[in-house]
Amino acid sequence: MSGRNQVGETDQKFPSKEEKGLDLSVRSEAWKFLTGYYPWKSSYDERLTTDSMRRKSYESLCTMYSKIEPLLETEHRDFTEVQNVIQYQQGFHEMLLLFRLLVEEEHEIYWLFQFFLQKTENSCIINVGVQKNLVMLNALITFMDPTFAKHLDKCWGHD
Repeated sequence: MSGRNQVGETDQKFPSKEEKGLDLSVRSEAWKFLTGYYPWKSSYDERLTTDSMRRKSYESLCTMYSKIEPLLETEHRDFTEVQNVIQYQQGFHEMLLLFRLLVEEEHEIYWLFQFFLQKTENSCIINVGVQKNLVMLNALITFMDPTFAKHLDKCWGHD
């Protein structure tokens, strides 16, 4: 039974971050499946091979990048001078931070974020991603809580 303390707050205990969701020991592996880093039906040996291949590919990209970095910096500076309307995409930094907290290997962070970007490619574009997300959300709410879905339809005038 939860009562009220002197300040009027309930004594109810809420789960900590560590108690929510998947167990900490499997979270990084779960994200690798959710983002497409690993195929859903892969064996342990296939995942080891995939991880090794991605590590080598990432190392090659880093080597190539170090060779062309000065050119890229010049191109970036020139591009931003011409294209000054580029906007920050909310949430990308947060997802990158999440992946950094989940896995320790730099190549895993890179590939998780790369697959995440592929899956969310059009999610911020009006009339493409946003509309698609709203349709999916509507279908989910209709399935999970038809009464609430009807209420939302009335609020928006969709009888």
